[in-house]
Amino acid sequence: MLVPIVLPFIFLGRNVRGGDVDRFYFQEFGSYAAGLRFPPVTEDDLHQFQVPGSKDMKHIFEYEHGLDVLMSCAVMRRKAVVKDK
Repeated sequence: MLVPIVLPFIFLGRNVRGGDVDRFYFQEFGSYAAGLRFPPVTEDDLHQFQVPGSKDMKHIFEYEHGLDVLMSCAVMRRKAVVKDK
């Protein structure tokens, strides 16, 4: 991850639907701010949500930890540039 992409998501809750086990619900911030709520009305709206299990959340960070990851990426990029010279 030398060039990360940062997107804001809203945490909607854990195990939101009946029968869920170890599922975390997130919604893309722009759609949340525009008033789209879970569950989505159309299939097209599904891409605004992420529903990973706890083992699949290596790419989702709380704000402060996300800053640490960004700084780590910056350091790795600098090392990669120096190595290429």
